[in-house]
Amino acid sequence: MELDELSKKGKMRYTFTTYYSSPAKSITDFKPQKVKLSAKSSNNMVTIMLDKSEGAVGYCIYMSNSKDGDYKLIQTIKAEDALKYTANKLSAGDYYYKARAYRIINNNKVWGEYSSIVKCKISNEAN
Repeated sequence: MELDELSKKGKMRYTFTTYYSSPAKSITDFKPQKVKLSAKSSNNMVTIMLDKSEGAVGYCIYMSNSKDGDYKLIQTIKAEDALKYTANKLSAGDYYYKARAYRIINNNKVWGEYSSIVKCKISNEAN
């Protein structure tokens, strides 16, 4: 049977398709993955290494002299650069480091979670 014959007999089939979009995503849904940080100390310096974070365009490294103290930004690294930073000429003591990744969406920085905190000790003998 042809289409005209089906429609005359009332046996026409109609298929309806509904299109909908998922709810709009928040800008925080696009934040980069949590960055992994490792550190190695020798003599009076500390070398910080970061693992690449999915979706990141840059990384910020922070340092403090106590685990729960105020952390200061010590370095910003672009994702295409070597994901490594060396702090030189450090005095004896404990140093705590953490980092986080970011990406840019609509001219806004969207931050990932902070890495775990890593402690490095510089001893008097190293100086």
